Amino acid sequence: MTDNAARRAVHGSPINCLAFSKDDKILAVGTEKGGIKLWNMASGKDLITLPPHDGEVLCVAFSADSRTVASTGWDKTIKLWELPPIVHAYPRLELFIEKK
Repeated sequence: MTDNAARRAVHGSPINCLAFSKDDKILAVGTEKGGIKLWNMASGKDLITLPPHDGEVLCVAFSADSRTVASTGWDKTIKLWELPPIVHAYPRLELFIEKK
């Protein structure tokens, strides 16, 4: 995956921060426009696009077991995303958030 490809694919915005899973198989990126995307490092394809922050993403990180992604942004929130166990096994996952 080239830097330009990653920038275009993540909400058309420059990347502010990134983090690798413990096994280096997944890359999480956060952007200036608030987007968060997870990439499969072996294939270079995106796995999941998480619902964005309202403003720039300042930091993304994986938990020690790589099952959770944490993000924080200019919107003064910290978001925790529990990843399904199959995230390492499939080339593309869809994330559905139930609106309340």
